[in-house]
Amino acid sequence: TLACLSLLGSLPAIAAPSVQAGFSPEGSAEQLVLKTIEAAQHNIRLMGYSFTSPEVAGALISAKRRGVDVRGGLESQYREKQ
Repeated sequence: TLACLSLLGSLPAIAAPSVQAGFSPEGSAEQLVLKTIEAAQHNIRLMGYSFTSPEVAGALISAKRRGVDVRGGLESQYREKQ
């Protein structure tokens, strides 16, 4: 048992992901999305029905330009093609 505990002591600590909530009526959802996009360092995965925010589109473009792998899909794109 002590050997197992000593091995566990040498493992790197992994931080639990945080959860934040934003609500659209007062605009905090868009601000949370923008803050999250701006903080992304490696990749962004986006799935949704649609979005119309020029600010979000601009933030995604900026993230791509700084080297973040940005990918996603919108359901409204698929519905229009059917």
